[in-house]
Amino acid sequence: MARYFPGIFVAALLSFSTAIAQTDDDDKADNSKNGNKEMPTGIHMNESGQFPVGRKYKVLAVAPMQFTENGVGLAVSYEHSIDKHGIVTYILPAIATLNSTTSSFSNKRHQDPMFYFMPGLKFYPTSCYGKIKYALGPSLVIGAGQQRVDDYYYSNDQLYDKFVFGIMLNNSINFTPSAHIYLGIEFGLGFTYLNRLNGVNDGIAGLTQGGLKIGYRF
Repeated sequence: MARYFPGIFVAALLSFSTAIAQTDDDDKADNSKNGNKEMPTGIHMNESGQFPVGRKYKVLAVAPMQFTENGVGLAVSYEHSIDKHGIVTYILPAIATLNSTTSSFSNKRHQDPMFYFMPGLKFYPTSCYGKIKYALGPSLVIGAGQQRVDDYYYSNDQLYDKFVFGIMLNNSINFTPSAHIYLGIEFGLGFTYLNRLNGVNDGIAGLTQGGLKIGYRF
Protein backbone atom coordinates (compact mmCIF):
# COMPACT_ATOMS: atom_id res chain seq x y z
CA MET A 1 0.00 0.00 0.00
CA ALA A 2 2.85 2.38 0.81
CA ARG A 3 4.15 2.44 -2.76
CA TYR A 4 0.84 3.89 -3.94
CA PHE A 5 0.66 6.62 -1.33
CA PRO A 6 2.93 9.18 -3.05
CA GLY A 7 0.27 9.26 -5.78
CA ILE A 8 -2.38 9.87 -3.14
CA PHE A 9 -0.18 12.63 -1.72
CA VAL A 10 0.03 14.32 -5.13
CA ALA A 11 -3.73 13.91 -5.57
CA ALA A 12 -4.24 15.64 -2.21
CA LEU A 13 -2.16 18.58 -3.41
CA LEU A 14 -4.19 18.78 -6.62
CA SER A 15 -7.39 18.76 -4.54
CA PHE A 16 -6.25 22.03 -2.94
CA SER A 17 -6.42 23.86 -6.26
CA THR A 18 -9.83 22.32 -6.94
CA ALA A 19 -11.11 23.39 -3.52
CA ILE A 20 -9.78 26.93 -4.02
CA ALA A 21 -11.44 27.25 -7.43
CA GLN A 22 -14.71 25.82 -6.13
CA THR A 23 -14.89 28.13 -3.12
CA ASP A 24 -14.21 31.16 -5.32
CA ASP A 25 -17.12 30.14 -7.55
CA ASP A 26 -19.31 29.63 -4.46
CA ASP A 27 -18.46 33.12 -3.18
CA LYS A 28 -19.39 34.68 -6.53
CA ALA A 29 -22.61 32.68 -6.65
CA ASP A 30 -23.56 33.81 -3.12
CA ASN A 31 -22.94 37.44 -4.02
CA SER A 32 -25.01 37.12 -7.20
CA LYS A 33 -27.84 35.35 -5.39
CA ASN A 34 -28.02 37.99 -2.67
CA GLY A 35 -27.78 40.85 -5.11
CA ASN A 36 -24.47 41.98 -3.62
CA LYS A 37 -21.58 43.45 -5.52
CA GLU A 38 -18.45 41.37 -5.64
CA MET A 39 -15.92 42.53 -3.05
CA PRO A 40 -12.69 44.01 -4.38
CA THR A 41 -9.63 41.82 -4.65
CA GLY A 42 -7.74 43.76 -1.97
CA ILE A 43 -8.49 42.91 1.66
CA HIS A 44 -8.22 45.71 4.19
CA MET A 45 -8.40 45.65 7.98
CA ASN A 46 -10.67 48.08 9.75
CA GLU A 47 -9.48 50.39 12.53
CA SER A 48 -9.71 47.64 15.16
CA GLY A 49 -7.49 45.31 13.13
CA GLN A 50 -10.36 43.00 12.14
CA PHE A 51 -11.11 41.66 8.70
CA PRO A 52 -14.60 42.16 7.24
CA VAL A 53 -16.87 39.52 8.77
CA GLY A 54 -18.73 37.59 6.10
CA ARG A 55 -15.82 37.40 3.69
CA LYS A 56 -14.55 33.82 3.39
CA TYR A 57 -11.37 33.07 5.32
CA LYS A 58 -9.00 31.22 2.96
CA VAL A 59 -5.34 30.45 3.65
CA LEU A 60 -2.83 28.52 1.54
CA ALA A 61 0.25 27.75 3.64
CA VAL A 62 3.51 25.83 3.63
CA ALA A 63 5.39 24.49 6.63
CA PRO A 64 9.14 24.44 5.90
CA MET A 65 9.66 23.27 9.48
CA GLN A 66 7.41 20.26 10.10
CA PHE A 67 7.69 17.13 12.23
CA THR A 68 5.67 14.02 13.04
CA GLU A 69 6.31 10.96 15.19
CA ASN A 70 8.19 9.58 12.18
CA GLY A 71 10.67 12.40 11.66
CA VAL A 72 11.06 15.83 10.09
CA GLY A 73 9.97 17.18 6.73
CA LEU A 74 7.63 19.73 5.18
CA ALA A 75 3.91 20.26 4.62
CA VAL A 76 1.34 22.23 2.65
CA SER A 77 -2.21 23.03 3.74
CA TYR A 78 -5.38 24.77 2.64
CA GLU A 79 -7.83 26.25 5.16
CA HIS A 80 -11.31 27.65 4.49
CA SER A 81 -14.00 29.04 6.77
CA ILE A 82 -17.34 27.24 7.01
CA ASP A 83 -19.55 29.84 8.71
CA LYS A 84 -19.71 33.57 8.02
CA HIS A 85 -18.48 34.50 11.50
CA GLY A 86 -15.29 32.47 11.13
CA ILE A 87 -15.81 30.24 14.18
CA VAL A 88 -15.29 26.97 12.29
CA THR A 89 -12.93 26.24 9.40
CA TYR A 90 -11.89 23.07 7.63
CA ILE A 91 -8.23 22.38 6.88
CA LEU A 92 -6.55 19.98 4.43
CA PRO A 93 -2.88 19.36 5.31
CA ALA A 94 -0.53 17.06 3.38
CA ILE A 95 2.77 16.17 5.07
CA ALA A 96 5.94 14.37 4.01
CA THR A 97 8.61 13.35 6.54
CA LEU A 98 11.85 11.38 6.68
CA ASN A 99 13.43 9.55 9.60
CA SER A 100 17.14 9.33 8.90
CA THR A 101 18.60 6.55 11.07
CA THR A 102 21.45 4.06 10.92
CA SER A 103 20.91 0.30 11.03
CA SER A 104 22.54 -1.54 13.93
CA PHE A 105 23.54 -4.42 11.62
CA SER A 106 24.33 -3.04 8.16
CA ASN A 107 25.59 0.32 9.45
CA LYS A 108 23.78 1.92 6.50
CA ARG A 109 21.61 4.99 6.72
CA HIS A 110 17.99 4.79 5.62
CA GLN A 111 15.28 7.42 5.36
CA ASP A 112 11.97 5.74 6.35
CA PRO A 113 9.71 8.10 4.32
CA MET A 114 6.13 8.67 5.49
CA PHE A 115 3.36 10.60 3.73
CA TYR A 116 0.31 11.88 5.60
CA PHE A 117 -3.06 13.41 4.80
CA MET A 118 -4.80 14.96 7.83
CA PRO A 119 -8.19 16.51 7.00
CA GLY A 120 -9.74 18.22 10.00
CA LEU A 121 -11.63 21.08 11.59
CA LYS A 122 -10.44 24.15 13.48
CA PHE A 123 -12.57 25.93 16.08
CA TYR A 124 -11.76 29.59 16.78
CA PRO A 125 -13.45 30.60 20.08
CA THR A 126 -13.30 34.30 19.14
CA SER A 127 -13.48 33.79 15.33
CA CYS A 128 -10.62 33.54 12.86
CA TYR A 129 -10.79 37.24 11.96
CA GLY A 130 -8.06 39.19 13.72
CA LYS A 131 -4.33 39.56 14.08
CA ILE A 132 -3.69 36.86 16.73
CA LYS A 133 -6.12 33.95 17.13
CA TYR A 134 -6.08 30.62 18.98
CA ALA A 135 -7.73 27.53 17.51
CA LEU A 136 -8.13 23.86 18.35
CA GLY A 137 -9.79 20.96 16.62
CA PRO A 138 -9.72 17.29 15.62
CA SER A 139 -8.31 15.73 12.49
CA LEU A 140 -8.10 12.31 10.93
CA VAL A 141 -4.64 10.93 10.30
CA ILE A 142 -3.96 8.78 7.23
CA GLY A 143 -0.34 7.87 6.68
CA ALA A 144 1.67 5.43 4.62
CA GLY A 145 5.33 4.81 3.93
CA GLN A 146 8.15 2.54 4.97
CA GLN A 147 9.96 1.59 8.14
CA ARG A 148 13.18 -0.37 8.51
CA VAL A 149 13.27 -2.59 11.59
CA ASP A 150 16.29 -4.32 13.11
CA ASP A 151 15.63 -8.06 13.18
CA TYR A 152 17.73 -9.51 15.98
CA TYR A 153 16.61 -13.07 15.22
CA TYR A 154 18.16 -13.00 11.74
CA SER A 155 20.78 -10.38 12.67
CA ASN A 156 19.81 -8.00 9.89
CA ASP A 157 17.36 -5.20 9.15
CA GLN A 158 14.04 -5.60 7.33
CA LEU A 159 12.23 -2.95 5.28
CA TYR A 160 8.47 -3.05 5.89
CA ASP A 161 5.52 -1.16 4.44
CA LYS A 162 3.74 0.92 7.06
CA PHE A 163 0.18 2.27 7.22
CA VAL A 164 -1.42 4.26 10.04
CA PHE A 165 -4.95 5.52 10.57
CA GLY A 166 -5.97 7.47 13.65
CA ILE A 167 -7.23 10.69 15.17
CA MET A 168 -5.49 13.75 16.56
CA LEU A 169 -6.31 16.92 18.50
CA ASN A 170 -4.47 20.00 17.25
CA ASN A 171 -3.77 23.35 18.90
CA SER A 172 -2.58 26.38 16.97
CA ILE A 173 -1.79 30.05 17.33
CA ASN A 174 -2.52 31.97 14.15
CA PHE A 175 -1.01 35.34 13.27
CA THR A 176 -2.25 37.64 10.49
CA PRO A 177 -0.06 40.74 10.72
CA SER A 178 -1.40 42.13 7.44
CA ALA A 179 -4.23 41.51 5.03
CA HIS A 180 -2.48 38.74 3.08
CA ILE A 181 0.32 37.42 5.32
CA TYR A 182 -0.34 34.39 7.53
CA LEU A 183 1.94 32.83 10.17
CA GLY A 184 1.02 29.87 12.32
CA ILE A 185 2.42 27.60 15.03
CA GLU A 186 0.70 24.22 15.42
CA PHE A 187 1.07 21.16 17.62
CA GLY A 188 -1.08 18.03 17.84
CA LEU A 189 -1.25 14.74 19.73
CA GLY A 190 -3.29 11.61 19.00
CA PHE A 191 -3.30 7.86 18.64
CA THR A 192 -3.80 5.21 15.97
CA TYR A 193 -6.76 2.93 15.34
CA LEU A 194 -4.66 1.03 12.80
CA ASN A 195 -0.90 0.73 12.95
CA ARG A 196 0.02 -1.83 10.29
CA LEU A 197 3.60 -2.91 9.75
CA ASN A 198 4.03 -5.27 6.79
CA GLY A 199 0.27 -5.92 6.88
CA VAL A 200 0.18 -6.84 10.59
CA ASN A 201 -1.45 -4.54 13.13
CA ASP A 202 1.24 -3.52 15.61
CA GLY A 203 -1.15 -2.19 18.26
CA ILE A 204 -2.07 1.33 19.33
CA ALA A 205 0.69 3.89 18.86
CA GLY A 206 1.03 7.59 19.57
CA LEU A 207 0.76 10.23 16.88
CA THR A 208 2.18 13.71 16.94
CA GLN A 209 2.72 16.56 14.52
CA GLY A 210 3.77 20.17 14.65
CA GLY A 211 5.23 22.90 12.56
CA LEU A 212 5.77 26.51 11.71
CA LYS A 213 3.56 27.71 8.84
CA ILE A 214 3.94 30.59 6.44
CA GLY A 215 1.06 31.35 4.12
CA TYR A 216 -1.04 33.65 1.99
CA ARG A 217 -4.54 34.76 2.95
CA PHE A 218 -6.92 35.61 0.12
